[in-house]
Amino acid sequence: MANSKYEYVKSFEVEDEVFMPNLIIIRIDGRDFLRFSQVHNFEKPNDERAVNLMNSCAVAVSEEYPDIVFSYGYSDEYSFVFKKTSKFYQRRASKILSLIVSFFTSMYVTKWKEFFPQKELRYSPSFHARAICCASIEVLQAYLAWRQNDCHINNQYETCLGMLVKCGKTESEAHEILKGTQKQEKNELLFQQFGINYKKLPELFRQGSCVFKTEVEDIVKYNGSGAPVKRLRRKARIVHSENIAGKKFWNEHPCLVKELGDFEEDVGKIKPDYVRFSEVHEFEKPNDKQALNLMNSCAVAMLEEFQDITFSYGVSDEYSFVLKKETLFYQRRASDIVSVIVSFFTSMYVMKWKEFFPYKDLKYPPAFDGRAVCYPSSNIIRDYLAWRQVDCHINNQYNTCFWMLVMSGNSKSEAQGYLKGTQTREKNELLIQKFGIDYNQLPIMFRQGSSVFRVEAEKTMAFENGSPAEKLRNKVIVTHFMEMKWVCKTLELHLVLLLLLILVSEGFDLNPDDRTSLLLFRSLVQDPNQRLSTWVGSSCTNWTGLACDNRTGHVVSINLTSMNLSGQVHPSMCKLSYLEFLILSHNNFTGSIPLCLGALHSLKTLDLSRNRLLGNVPDTLMRLRSLRQLVLSDNQLGGYFPWWVGNFSSSLEKIDMSFNSFRGEIPESLFYLKSLKYLDLESNFLLGNVHDFYQSLVFLNLGSNRFSGTLPCFSASASSLAVLKLANNSVVGGIPTCIASLEALTHLNLSFNHLNYEISPRLVFLEKLLVLDLSFNDLSGPLPSKIAETTDKSGLVLLDLSHNQFSGEIPLKITELKSLQALFLSHNLLTGEIPARIGNLTYLQMIDLSHNMLSGSIPLNIVGCFQLLALIVNNNNLSGEIQPELDALDSLKILDISSNRISGEIPLTLAGLKSLEIVDLSSNNLSGTLSDAITKWSNLKYLSIARNKLGGSLPNWLFSFEAIQMMDFSTNKFTGFIPDGNFNTSLNFNSGRRNIIMPAIAKPRNMAIEIYVAVVGTNELSFNYDLFSTVGIDLSDNLLHGGIPEGLFELPSLEYLNLSYNFLDGQVPVLDKMLSLRALDLSHNSLTGQIPGNISSLEELTLLNLSYNGFSGFVPEKQGYRKFPGAFAGNPDLCLESSSGEGCNNASIPLVPRKTSKEETDEGLISIWVFFVSFFVSFYLGVVALFCSGRMRSYILQTKI
Repeated sequence: MANSKYEYVKSFEVEDEVFMPNLIIIRIDGRDFLRFSQVHNFEKPNDERAVNLMNSCAVAVSEEYPDIVFSYGYSDEYSFVFKKTSKFYQRRASKILSLIVSFFTSMYVTKWKEFFPQKELRYSPSFHARAICCASIEVLQAYLAWRQNDCHINNQYETCLGMLVKCGKTESEAHEILKGTQKQEKNELLFQQFGINYKKLPELFRQGSCVFKTEVEDIVKYNGSGAPVKRLRRKARIVHSENIAGKKFWNEHPCLVKELGDFEEDVGKIKPDYVRFSEVHEFEKPNDKQALNLMNSCAVAMLEEFQDITFSYGVSDEYSFVLKKETLFYQRRASDIVSVIVSFFTSMYVMKWKEFFPYKDLKYPPAFDGRAVCYPSSNIIRDYLAWRQVDCHINNQYNTCFWMLVMSGNSKSEAQGYLKGTQTREKNELLIQKFGIDYNQLPIMFRQGSSVFRVEAEKTMAFENGSPAEKLRNKVIVTHFMEMKWVCKTLELHLVLLLLLILVSEGFDLNPDDRTSLLLFRSLVQDPNQRLSTWVGSSCTNWTGLACDNRTGHVVSINLTSMNLSGQVHPSMCKLSYLEFLILSHNNFTGSIPLCLGALHSLKTLDLSRNRLLGNVPDTLMRLRSLRQLVLSDNQLGGYFPWWVGNFSSSLEKIDMSFNSFRGEIPESLFYLKSLKYLDLESNFLLGNVHDFYQSLVFLNLGSNRFSGTLPCFSASASSLAVLKLANNSVVGGIPTCIASLEALTHLNLSFNHLNYEISPRLVFLEKLLVLDLSFNDLSGPLPSKIAETTDKSGLVLLDLSHNQFSGEIPLKITELKSLQALFLSHNLLTGEIPARIGNLTYLQMIDLSHNMLSGSIPLNIVGCFQLLALIVNNNNLSGEIQPELDALDSLKILDISSNRISGEIPLTLAGLKSLEIVDLSSNNLSGTLSDAITKWSNLKYLSIARNKLGGSLPNWLFSFEAIQMMDFSTNKFTGFIPDGNFNTSLNFNSGRRNIIMPAIAKPRNMAIEIYVAVVGTNELSFNYDLFSTVGIDLSDNLLHGGIPEGLFELPSLEYLNLSYNFLDGQVPVLDKMLSLRALDLSHNSLTGQIPGNISSLEELTLLNLSYNGFSGFVPEKQGYRKFPGAFAGNPDLCLESSSGEGCNNASIPLVPRKTSKEETDEGLISIWVFFVSFFVSFYLGVVALFCSGRMRSYILQTKI
């Protein structure tokens, strides 16, 4: 067609080269495969032969085209990843994808009879394909994670759908049943209705299939003598992995790392590049004005450089550039246009960096990605830009709320949970009520983004045909005020937009008097992080933490939360007479609250929480007649509770004076303050009877005080009260049934009181109740058969009835609390068996039934609680064996079945419990040898199998756990030698850092766990724990012999070592490297030779027992052993230097009778400290977050000494 009149049609060809170093992925999908599978009667929900046919075709494709390094597929889909250096078909996407899909289809038809020998291919299958360009290995990782997650979601849904149809439902009925269900609910449906544990289904269906090449030995020919000649060849193989995007799976295959690169982080830890860029360069949160101005400046340069760009709009780290309709820029080739624009923008960004950040170095080069989008009409462009501006508002409002919550002391996950599901209005209310920020007064650039375009702004004189003529010259401007429905008229309304720009960019100056007061305040405040360095100039919008009236310039809001400021609150603040919001929380301010704050008559919010303020609350604050929120929590304020708090402001909605030292009684006026919604007085020294309140409260927390009396009904708050916390007081009597009439109640905590009597069967809470904590009281009688209403979608999440005197059996009704995620019934007098239907609680994450009198075996049905993280049933009368099926609890972190009568061996199947971290099987009747299954518990921190009947040799893997902190194998029948393994594996044994032990742990071998259980959002439990334990090893009271490995005495962080009551011989290695050693017991062995050298450098050593061995020789007094009298009993050949320095003092070696191991088994086993950390509830947002009291709950995880 060269030089013909038709050659113009080539201009319509799309240039689709995938430029290096981008990775190429070709994804193929079956076209209308639903019909294809129905016509060919594929099995539902999965046809193994059909999936294997797809896999076989993928193997063929991989072997045919060497540039394909990795493939992943499931169902009727496959993705093929090419090596990063590939030049296959000049990297032209259309060529590559058409070839791959053609060859795959050909193989599918060719191999059909191999997999379906009895089925004819009724019509030709076909596939469609697309090319995906991955800019980096991280993008590939995210892509693979997305496809595998899609595999799981689709397969789980199809499995449920197929089973419902098989049991008689129509497809439409099945779809309706599954509509809106979550992952957990589908798992529950499969398990309860069909007895299917989804996690036990073939991984081929659940995880999809990977295909990649590995080197194998292959016979290529036979030599003259008939012997095979072998060569290394690369052959494709199929593997399955639960996380193909995980660093562990990817990096353990060198072929993938070599051709594509390694995964540096697991996929959940990968952050978008620009987020990392902003963190590295310490951009201000939630918005960095200078960073946005830099983006805008680059956009201006773009329009000045490229005349075909008519309009651009940007927000945060993105910009959209609109080219004129008739543009011929780079012959309209998308790849050229994108690359040139991105390249020029990046270049300008780097060049202009110092202009906007003169004191910051560019720590690494920024990078931007781009795409070209073709829109056929101006209306669609308008809608596109409107979409981007709406996105700007949504994201900026969310980020503003998020970072304010984080800066006020919340964790990022707490902030996300707090904001989950909130609407625009609720976020606005949060900002103004909690932080004193009017979102609509924030800089318009943050809220609405920036628009860049040209205007005819200047007149110039030019000559046309020799005559002077006046012309308008275009000028590029930036505006932050534009409704996108006007964008189509932009070119016609330049002048109007220019006027609008002048109107909004003028700004406003701080009131001079306010400016003077603020500068005086700043001059007397310590600001180590220079957060107030922006307090220069006169423009209010530049001053961090300030909001001003845009007409008068008076300061109306100051929010300096979480800025690490210290010093005293200077009285100059009191001169800001128009101030409405003063928030200085989460800092280190000291001194007293200034008396003059009472002069701020416009003040609506006063938040001085989480500082170190002292003294009384000044009575002058009663002049704040407009105050809505008074927040003084977490300080060192004291004195009598202010008498005026209930009658100074008729607008007061929130009072938080918790965690101070106020004493006295609550003033009566507070009970009648109609406006009050939120009252938190936790952790003071307040007393008096618990009084009823006569207003509609939403949140009431009087926990950790000295209140007494009986519980009122709180009837005035019957329809509003969401959180009621009276924990840790001296409330007496029974629980009145009227409490159950609080129809909005979501959280009730009455723990640590003196409540008694039985719980009335009429006390049944509504389904809104999420948390019920009645622990640590004197409640008795049977457990209530029904404690709360429940539905499939709502109901109790946490139930704690522990540490009471309940008796009888565990009622079956408890197993109907389908939403239950944490169940605590420990330390009662419960009898009978654990209900077999406990497995119905499929959301359960923690169960503690310890310290009761339960009998029978652990029910097999408990594997239905497949999300279980902690199973604690110690100190009961349980019997039977450990069921092999418990391996289904593969999320379990804590397993404590100690102090029961459980027998048998440790099943090999427990290797499936790969998440285990705390395991206590002690004080049972377990027998057999140590199973290698334990080696799969790679996260193990604490292991006790003490006081059982286990035998055999100690395995070589004994010291191979990286995270192990304490292992106790004492009082068993282990024989042989102590393994001389790699003692450097454990980080805790070798860290060289001293472990911080809780003060409550007096004995070296005691251990405690603090478990944090928090209800997040509306119905989700958050579980975490801290382990506090001696770092130790206990192999005492066994049948071990041989010498002590020297490596055991070279562990710098080991604090406790007990090898007593064995048959160990030889000499004791030197102790001088065990710098953290606190207790050493080598008694009752056959050790010989001299006592180890000087121990005076072991400053932590407080317990030493070397008695009843065969030690000999002379022990000088200067070696430091004299402070351990009795440590050398039963060593007749040992000579201790006398105090006079002359001869031996054998009197200091008393004879101590051997203590039997029976006498040593009386002590308890595991002690757990449980914190119920709860939420914060804010009625302003209508979001209830539930805070359980800050007290600690203690179950003792302890072993013998």
